[in-house]
Amino acid sequence: MKTIVRAFWGLLLVALLSQASSAQVNYEYNSFYYGEEVAMCDVLADTTNRSLTVRLLDADLATGTTDIYRRPLFGTYADWVLMANDLPAGTTSWVDNNVAMGDRWEYQLKRTNVSGNVAIGYTSGVLMYDNSDYQGQMILLVADDVPTALSTKYERLKKDITGDGWLVNELVVPKGFGYDAGDEVVGIRAQVAAIYNAAPANDKPKQLFILGHVPLPRSGQGQQAPDGHLEFSGARGADCYYADIDGIFTDTATYDIPELTQGIFSNFPGDYKWDQDVIPSALEMSFGRVDFYQLGSLISTPELQLLETYLDRLHAYRHGQDGMNWNTNTAFFEGYANSVSSSLRSLPALSGNENIYENDTSNLTHPEWVAENGPFLWYMQNRYVPQVGEWSTYGMNSLVFSSDQSAWGYGDLGANTGFGTIRALLAVDTKCLATLWTTTAVNIFHQAAAGGSLGEALKPVMDNNETNLLLEKTSGEWDTPEWWNRTHFSMHGDPGIRFFRALPPTNLSLAADAVNIEIEWTASNDPDLIGYYLYKSDSELGKYEKVSGLIDPNQTSHTFPVGMVGDWYMVRAVASQVNGSGIFVKPSQACFIEYRGEDADGDGYLANDDCEDENPAINPGVIEVPGNGIDDDCDTLIDEADNDMDGYDSIVDCNDGDPSINPGQFDFPNNGIDEDCSNGDSTLLACQDFTQGPWNFLQNGTNCSAGVDSSQYEVWANEAYWILNASP
Repeated sequence: MKTIVRAFWGLLLVALLSQASSAQVNYEYNSFYYGEEVAMCDVLADTTNRSLTVRLLDADLATGTTDIYRRPLFGTYADWVLMANDLPAGTTSWVDNNVAMGDRWEYQLKRTNVSGNVAIGYTSGVLMYDNSDYQGQMILLVADDVPTALSTKYERLKKDITGDGWLVNELVVPKGFGYDAGDEVVGIRAQVAAIYNAAPANDKPKQLFILGHVPLPRSGQGQQAPDGHLEFSGARGADCYYADIDGIFTDTATYDIPELTQGIFSNFPGDYKWDQDVIPSALEMSFGRVDFYQLGSLISTPELQLLETYLDRLHAYRHGQDGMNWNTNTAFFEGYANSVSSSLRSLPALSGNENIYENDTSNLTHPEWVAENGPFLWYMQNRYVPQVGEWSTYGMNSLVFSSDQSAWGYGDLGANTGFGTIRALLAVDTKCLATLWTTTAVNIFHQAAAGGSLGEALKPVMDNNETNLLLEKTSGEWDTPEWWNRTHFSMHGDPGIRFFRALPPTNLSLAADAVNIEIEWTASNDPDLIGYYLYKSDSELGKYEKVSGLIDPNQTSHTFPVGMVGDWYMVRAVASQVNGSGIFVKPSQACFIEYRGEDADGDGYLANDDCEDENPAINPGVIEVPGNGIDDDCDTLIDEADNDMDGYDSIVDCNDGDPSINPGQFDFPNNGIDEDCSNGDSTLLACQDFTQGPWNFLQNGTNCSAGVDSSQYEVWANEAYWILNASP
């Protein structure tokens, strides 16, 4: 079922829902794991009656009664409120009428089967929740070669993050070399903590975006994977160390066994590889890393070129460019039953049950199947190790790819060791912008279906343990509590990615007088557009707050009282989105513009750029008129002209009637002409008086009857030199 909604709420009118089928497979939940351990559900929203209907998708598997609980999205275990209890086996839906426009909930289903097993399921439930407000602070932790080598793309990234509602805290650190970072990680964590602790109590950073080869922390002393791969255990990559501000990481244990495939996995006291296999406290921030260091044996393209390509793809996705847009479909491969069922439980919330595709074929490679049936918001497969060659051939037509199979997802060594696959997959130029691997941890992420970021939804997964039960679930084979909350969680990609975003407006312009500012834009072409919001900040990359109500979708300008010179404004489109969690408001990326003063003469140049804002004939866009005693083009020079059209005006051009004479010319020595306007012709002394080099000139003068004298300076190969007045 594909539902398209235009919801006009507040200033908008509520429209009716329209429905059309678009799914390839309506999956039948017939596994033991679905009936006995996992309850499948999604939500339909009714904006007219202001209700949310929870659908029990696998009701035919129920052998006992079902209870339904509700809490605010991202709540705690203590926040659950029982909403319905003892729903009989076979119940297919339950309607929550106790909701209001703008609500954002999550529901938990607990089905007690006659066997005694409790099947648990989750879904989000939203009714026109508005995701266009300020999101919070983000720390952008970046290796120092990135801002230098990719300055334009890097600055664009910061603006895109700002334009998605974040306040960016930039932390540039020396690039790491190798994968044994040592004590470097301690200083970096201290800097991250300083930024976090300095933020206001009600606005602490929520996300950590690691860009480039920032030194990689390591942690762990025991077996990491629940499927018996002891050779992959030990001190593995642990970016959670940077995101857990107050967690206590110790360095006293020894873990060194013959089975380890790499010596770097060994862990000794005092080696700055931490002891913890489990994250020691609740994370302060979600995190993600984009790092293409040392992929040579998998992908030979230089690291920074790969990073630039990723940033281009990310920008295109954020702005809906170049085919980087998606429907609401998701997909999975029918692999190991426990992995698929536990992961699959969140796909209905993201896409709606009828929009889940199943890859159960064996004659196509995974990327080939996804290429033919995508695009998908999320594709998960839990049976085969993904291959870079397959992705290079067929692409990956899915925004997010996840798998818990084997050890392909560690990504904490160079490609020549076999532990760089997860990073190499993300480096392939496909539509995929995030790859996840956790060995059974990432299997509940329904919160992302409410319109927020991927990182926001993954944080509760990593915080969940037997004590807090943030995401309570029934233990299954290879998915027991000892494997939850592990330090080796691997998230590669921008943690700020949203699954749903509106198409942005374009061509922002600003006009002002002494009283008002008017901002104009070209309309968004989003088919579900419901309007625009205007935001304001005192700096380009500052915190933006809304300064308008919802602007009508047919309006492409807005007028408001004049502000301070130097203020920045941004405009975002907002559209409605229907999925398996209900209906919500999704924002676009922003268009930005700075207020630089009023334009009193209406010539298109604001006061601080226009040196004469009372005269439309004088501004930086006009051509200087020589001889009128006026600075027509506002460049602080009066009556300059370029009569010979050589690019140099008469102020600096010593002969404005000859284009071969100007400050940019080469001055030929000893010809009596001042070609470069240096106040005289350059001269060369006799060769025996030469005191500078490498030589630009060799001269055989009257004092050099024996020819050119020798010199301490070398005449370099592949260079040309003038030899003046040379004689045999």
